[in-house]
Amino acid sequence: MLAAVRDGALYDEIRKAGLQNHVWQWRSFAAFSQYRRVFEATRRYLGPGAVALDWGCGNGHFKLPFDENTFDLVFSIGVLEHVHEAGGNARGSMLELERVLKPGGHFLCFHLPNRYAWGENLRKVLKRLGAADEFHPVLYTNRSFGDLLRATTFEVVEAWRFGWLPRYRLSRLPAFMSEASAGVAIINSIDAGLERLLAPFRQNWAFVLVKRPAAMER
Repeated sequence: MLAAVRDGALYDEIRKAGLQNHVWQWRSFAAFSQYRRVFEATRRYLGPGAVALDWGCGNGHFKLPFDENTFDLVFSIGVLEHVHEAGGNARGSMLELERVLKPGGHFLCFHLPNRYAWGENLRKVLKRLGAADEFHPVLYTNRSFGDLLRATTFEVVEAWRFGWLPRYRLSRLPAFMSEASAGVAIINSIDAGLERLLAPFRQNWAFVLVKRPAAMER
């Protein structure tokens, strides 16, 4: 409940500033709360004075215009699975991110779609049956993501699957559930319970990588 109140205060600040209007995913506090894992990991890895890159925050089509060893931390939130749409590839993207990250810096990758996610596979079936549902054509497992790290200095620090409920659709719930802190706390608890019971079918992967310092490169 305290976490919901804390994240609710953050959401209120974003809403007062009108910023949620620029991010379609934030249609409600219930949808916004799927990012609570991002905030928790950020608190663990983003120290005072660190320089961070939000990779994929725009609609770019070129390689990153930064020098080597520029950033302490790089975020990728729902980006890596889409780079092929702009003519890129995931392996090339990882090499570029490795280049601009400082040795000892961290790469936080969130909302990477899970190959066995129930929602993704259901939408595939519905699409074949003629529904208008869209799904991610590129899905990942722990192993397939690990293949992208071969011959790099990246090392996995944390990896986990998260999210069972379809958060974007929860915005259709009445406001006392989708906007109130108490209602969202209940939703988060239900989500956490389903995550535990049906872990392989969670929606997304999250990975935290560290770029090994040069002295430790193998």
